[in-house]
Amino acid sequence: MPPIVLQNLPGHAETLTSPPTVGDRLLSAEEFEALPESGGSCELINGVVHPLMSNTFLHSRIAFRIGYLIEAHVLAAKLPVLVACGEVGVITQVGPPASSRAADLAVISKERLPELPKTGFLRVMPELLVEIISGANTWTDTFEKIYEYFEGGAKLVWIVDPAMQEVRVFKSAKENDLLRISDTLSGGDVLPGFSVPVTEIFAA
Repeated sequence: MPPIVLQNLPGHAETLTSPPTVGDRLLSAEEFEALPESGGSCELINGVVHPLMSNTFLHSRIAFRIGYLIEAHVLAAKLPVLVACGEVGVITQVGPPASSRAADLAVISKERLPELPKTGFLRVMPELLVEIISGANTWTDTFEKIYEYFEGGAKLVWIVDPAMQEVRVFKSAKENDLLRISDTLSGGDVLPGFSVPVTEIFAA
């Protein structure tokens, strides 16, 4: 499949632009992490704080369902990975300028993360990250995240589109497959043995 470009996505003909300047200086990852509002209500993009809208019920429901399906497989297969969902803070660029993203779901191996951090954001890139398209969370914003995730060492990124009931599986920033409702989603090398019909992700 040819590399995905924004202009080829249904209803999206945006071009990537620089975020607006906020404040009088760029923040470091540590300064952003110390902000009281950084716990999921905003992201740091190239040193600039960007607010996030609250997720819709459908968005949160799908994130939970994906997390449940993955966790059930992880426990049954006794895979040495950790699963987290709900605006998972991941520092994608130490900088300067620094960036810290909020992923809808993350799967990271215990090899990469031997000890569960008690505080703070992830400073090690998870192998798998999931982003759900909804509300103000456009393909333009999500595509920027995809690049940051892979630059940081991600192996797999799933982009879930509830409106189209589709999942785009990225194996790199330029290599992806489109899965529709009748297809099956697998975990590849990150989640050996994981396989679920796409329809299960969007089930009520």
